[in-house]
Amino acid sequence: MTDIRLERDICVLRDNAFVAKWQTLMSLCEWATPFQSPQYILTWFNHYQDFSPLALIQEDEQGQLSALLVMARHHISGRLVVAGDHQAEYQCWICRKEHQDVFISLALQKLLENQPLIAPLRIRYIPSRVPLDCVKTGALQDVVEFVTHKRPLLKIDSEEIENSFRKKSNKSRFNRLKKHGELSFKLLHTRTELEQYLDAIIAQYDLRQGANNNSFPFLEDSAKKAFHLDLFESYPNMFHNTVTLIDNVPIAAHIGVVGRDQIHLAILAHSPFFADHSPGKLHIMQLSRDFAENNIACLDLTPGGDLWKERFANDHDQVTEIRIYPSKATRDAANAKQIRLNRMKSLAGNVGISPSTVRVVLSTMKKLTPRQLFTRLGNMLPRTVEMRFYRHTPESAARVAEKSDVAVNKLADMLTYRSGQGLPDLCQFSSQCLNRFEQGEVSYSIRIDGVLAHCGWMIKYQKESLVSEIGASYCFPDNSAVLYDFCSDPEVRGKGLYQKTIKHMLADTERLADAKYVYISVRADNKVSRHVIEKLGFEYQESLFRFSCLGFERHWRK
Repeated sequence: MTDIRLERDICVLRDNAFVAKWQTLMSLCEWATPFQSPQYILTWFNHYQDFSPLALIQEDEQGQLSALLVMARHHISGRLVVAGDHQAEYQCWICRKEHQDVFISLALQKLLENQPLIAPLRIRYIPSRVPLDCVKTGALQDVVEFVTHKRPLLKIDSEEIENSFRKKSNKSRFNRLKKHGELSFKLLHTRTELEQYLDAIIAQYDLRQGANNNSFPFLEDSAKKAFHLDLFESYPNMFHNTVTLIDNVPIAAHIGVVGRDQIHLAILAHSPFFADHSPGKLHIMQLSRDFAENNIACLDLTPGGDLWKERFANDHDQVTEIRIYPSKATRDAANAKQIRLNRMKSLAGNVGISPSTVRVVLSTMKKLTPRQLFTRLGNMLPRTVEMRFYRHTPESAARVAEKSDVAVNKLADMLTYRSGQGLPDLCQFSSQCLNRFEQGEVSYSIRIDGVLAHCGWMIKYQKESLVSEIGASYCFPDNSAVLYDFCSDPEVRGKGLYQKTIKHMLADTERLADAKYVYISVRADNKVSRHVIEKLGFEYQESLFRFSCLGFERHWRK
């Protein structure tokens, strides 16, 4: 057996003879996943060219590949990652059985001798069958840390699946969806088919991930879409991609990576517009039936701690994350920080605060500028706020209503929102949008130069609403549509977008059955918006007032 060598030349990895040896080693390694395959890793390097390869290669005396770990270093930051980085759900090395107890310890030592760490190296979600004792007791034991994660699995049980389809509640969900149009479940076989639906899938996925996890996978990674498309086109058998459609519009989708005895979940998306019908759940039910019919034993829901995964899981196993630190001191400091965070999460959980809420609060606190803090303190001084309410009847609205190029319920527009001073960040904005879409509210948006320039919201039939500026509720007459929460990017104010959006909304209210009034409200000191509202013929109805000083409040109406 030869020594481990460190290879930096991507051409060596792409050489046909080496790829053939790589494929052979994949078939011999009992824990290999698709994320260690030459197809996956070489395609990743094609799209993520700001990374250079660092391959740790070991061959036997006959020149056959005995073990392989492919790493990558970022050209600018110097960050060291496993090839595939955050795209690869499972990161590990592959080797023949006779070398599994020694290779990784020697390979990591070789790597760090040549490439000193400037930040912690994470090798995450190593399958349970991979032996790790040599790392735990080797030369790196003072700077290495092992973190275990529970992995939820959905084992396919045909009888259990059919029982789920027979449940009255699930039958009702399918039937209600069919009332919206032709309902179908489709397996995608070609790049062209995936491209047809991918933009809608991305918008659904990123909006939900941003709202729940403060992460926007496609928005933050410009190469991710092309990487998945090219990988699917070149190696379609590596993927199992499905969509649930209503009149050929995706309302749920799953992109999965095909493993040896299971499908690894990569992306699960579902539309917020059909939240009452649980499209994500129904898609997994149909996916499970498809698996049963094609003898696929398991859907790997992947680690991560998401509550929705636990609702579907009927089994679990364990995966491991290795964290290697530049020094023992940095490892100890990171551990102390993690202990503090875990205590905060535990405390928040005990009082019913979700992890996503904690993330939003911490993010807001970090971004609070001295000026914003001064403004909040200033709000404690005596002040009176007036909120004015206006309305149109369908007849009066028709005289000013005008259709235009304003987009309606376009998820992709919401993801181009740009935060400004005093405005929510993208995570908070996405969470707000997701909640509103799921409650049946309608967004109206205008995008200019790829950025959300203006948006507003309509509630089709509102009976009572909390007016946040006043801290009191307002009761609307029956069958009232409400226009509210208009927001303009500061750089495009004064271009008539507010008026254009309201006119379009008024045109849409003509189609609302039994709508008697269209309401809109505005702060009395917002003279520009008041001018537009009054110019468009809205009639003033009444005002709500709030007087506040040092925590004391008084409310009245006029």
